[in-house]
Amino acid sequence: MATMSEDAAPAGTAAMLAVALHDLPALDAIFGPATLGRALEELQQGLSDIGSHLLARHDALQVLRWPGRWAMSFRPRADGLPRDAQETWQALAEAARTLTDALLLRIFGSGSAQRLRSAVQVLPLPVSLAQADAAGQADWLQDRLGRLPELAWQAPGASVTDAQLLTPLLNGRSLRTLLQPIVRLGTGELLGYEALTRGPAGSALERPDRLFGAARAAGRATELELLTARLALERTAGRLRSGRFLTLNLGPEALHLALGELPLAGRSDVKIELTEHMPLDQLDALRPAVERLRAQGHSLVLDDTGCGFADLETVRQLRPEIVKLCITVVRQAAPDSPVLQAIADTVQRLRELGSRVLAEGVETTGQRDVLSRWPIELAQGWLYAEASPVDEVLRAG
Repeated sequence: MATMSEDAAPAGTAAMLAVALHDLPALDAIFGPATLGRALEELQQGLSDIGSHLLARHDALQVLRWPGRWAMSFRPRADGLPRDAQETWQALAEAARTLTDALLLRIFGSGSAQRLRSAVQVLPLPVSLAQADAAGQADWLQDRLGRLPELAWQAPGASVTDAQLLTPLLNGRSLRTLLQPIVRLGTGELLGYEALTRGPAGSALERPDRLFGAARAAGRATELELLTARLALERTAGRLRSGRFLTLNLGPEALHLALGELPLAGRSDVKIELTEHMPLDQLDALRPAVERLRAQGHSLVLDDTGCGFADLETVRQLRPEIVKLCITVVRQAAPDSPVLQAIADTVQRLRELGSRVLAEGVETTGQRDVLSRWPIELAQGWLYAEASPVDEVLRAG
């Protein structure tokens, strides 16, 4: 379980990304001191690389290292977006868990790694500790780790149950495609749909977070993304009204493979929505794939801008035709919100970069009215319609 502290903290508050192995004496008995020592050295280097990767756009404060434990304290670097600190930390924690699990499996092997339990945490630092030396932060961290509940410590990889449930889903057609309308913000006019996926109704993998989390843990996320996109294309082929579009969610690896793996020929109504749970730090490598898709008539949508890792630099590099303001930004669109100017400035920058802006997660008329002050053209959310099964949506027109 990758977690962030539930302690509330304003944006800009210092925090610490920490990874720790559980019960080193027991691991020493299993692997032997020499083997475990070599593995822990490799783990330290791998965790340092992970931290540098995930926190490249933040300001590092202290790096803490001791056998089986690694941490980096940091202060978020302002990027001009009205970010929610807890949303950012949750994205960091989830990405760190995914990368740490992969590292443990590589170092210890899939069989031995299942005996390991680790905790991945993002913790807000008390103000008094933000400028403390490494020793002071280490004492504080040791105390916090010692008070973690048992559920915070978990073995890497998908659970046996999830892995067993995932395999038949990837080999069949039982995944369900849902569509959520995308509308014109000012009028509610229906313009297109986002294709979403759910597991079989009533199953353990029905929820998308559980489904895609299991795929990431099993190293099969790209396979799942391509399958869900293929099913959405097949289930909407020839069925969209003229002028309406469909967006497909793909991560960077799946986007690279899209033209060769997906039935996109003749589907000028399809836009590719880039979604990612890691920093997009290889944008130079991604641009050619984006341009090849554009050449075939498929424009780019950038998901979750203002949440997680999507930022204005990504927009500058990839020049998406549509940028989605994430739901935590939209939820702050209230008449008395202290971040209204930041939202307005963000929308203006996006427009200057040539992107249309879509407000995601619009739930109230109050949010809609505030967002209507700015040149935000598109919207989706419960105010307009929830996601519904593809056949039901398309029959309704």
